[in-house]
Amino acid sequence: MENKFSAKMSIEERRKVPHNILKDIYDRNDNVLFGSGMIKGKVAYKYLPAEFMDTNRPFIIVVSISYDGEGNTTLPEDAIIKDFKELREMFPDNTFS
Repeated sequence: MENKFSAKMSIEERRKVPHNILKDIYDRNDNVLFGSGMIKGKVAYKYLPAEFMDTNRPFIIVVSISYDGEGNTTLPEDAIIKDFKELREMFPDNTFS
C-alpha cells in the first residue's frame, strides 16, 4: 500500500479503511455490563496492523462489544486475547481511559 494511514485520521477516514486489512484482538476480561448486571460477552478491538500505519505501529480504529452470554469461549483457537493493560503497550498511539 502506497499511502499509509495516520493515527490522527478522522472518524470519516476510519470508515473508509478497507475491512480486509483490519485485524481483531479480544479483551481477556469477557465480563461486560448489560443493564445493571454483568454477563459474558466479547470485547473486540479492530486495528490496523503496523505495516499500514505511517508510524509503523498498530492502531485501534474501532471497538465493539457483543452481549452474547458466551464470552471468549466461542472464539477461534488462533484468536489473539490480551489483558486491557497490555493494549497500552501494543497500541501506543491510541488513547486509553
